[in-house]
Amino acid sequence: MTAMFRPPSAIAGTIGWPQVFGLGQDKGPFFAGVRAAQLAAVNRYVPFNVALMAVNIIVLVGSLRDVAPDGLRAGWGGLMLLLAVLWTARWARLRRTGLPEAVSERQFWIVNGEIVAFGICWSGLVLRLLPIADTEHQTVLVLLSLTAMGACGFAAAVMPVCAIALVVMIAVATLAGLPFDSVLASPMIALAFATFAILIIRGCIVTSFALMARMRTQAELGERNYTVGLLLHEFEANGSDWLIEVDAGGRLTHVSPRMADAAQRSRASLIGVPLLSIVGDKSSGEARTAVRG
Repeated sequence: MTAMFRPPSAIAGTIGWPQVFGLGQDKGPFFAGVRAAQLAAVNRYVPFNVALMAVNIIVLVGSLRDVAPDGLRAGWGGLMLLLAVLWTARWARLRRTGLPEAVSERQFWIVNGEIVAFGICWSGLVLRLLPIADTEHQTVLVLLSLTAMGACGFAAAVMPVCAIALVVMIAVATLAGLPFDSVLASPMIALAFATFAILIIRGCIVTSFALMARMRTQAELGERNYTVGLLLHEFEANGSDWLIEVDAGGRLTHVSPRMADAAQRSRASLIGVPLLSIVGDKSSGEARTAVRG
């Protein structure tokens, strides 16, 4: 009896850069399941993220009452509120109906578009207000822009297209909106934004690749286990030898019908029994003779 164990390894070669970014994916069930896992990861923490987003937006809108016109603050706050309601409603619906096992490319890109829309709204606000704000309000906008980059980048880490687009848009808009004579318009601030953006972008790419590689490995192992199961079933049904499986302590964890017949016991009663105790049993002469041979 020969046993062979091959540890699983991620099938990285089958996943290229286009697939990581949601492009060039085939129509099969694997990538549909990947998209479902990506949206499930984003949807999982919607209540926490939306609550945090609402607090920051309320504080920001209130602090800008001396800088931004009422119409601008109301319109921008309304757009953000619309996105928050949309994401919360989807989270509630999926919690009620259950997460899908497959997601179409269309639905996947719709969610990407919603997250990018958040980045566009934020970028538009800082571009509009930074040139006319005083140093105190500029500092608030810059710090909140960094917070938005980090929070949204991490929340959408498994969806690199929208996460990278959002991070780049906010960083560029913030740096471009600062007046040249502002104390914040310095190379060190620009370097801090660039470094932070690069770290988030790298994290998004690595996280997305790791998710796809893990799911590919699980799919490959599932196919192999199914094939092995069929072969073992065929062996048990038609083979003349015995098929057993033991754990590290030598206790039976699987017994073929032929082995149970030779031991003159039921298969269920043999599970957990030490193999040597069966071989040494006087009532199992046939089994003991076969093992010795």
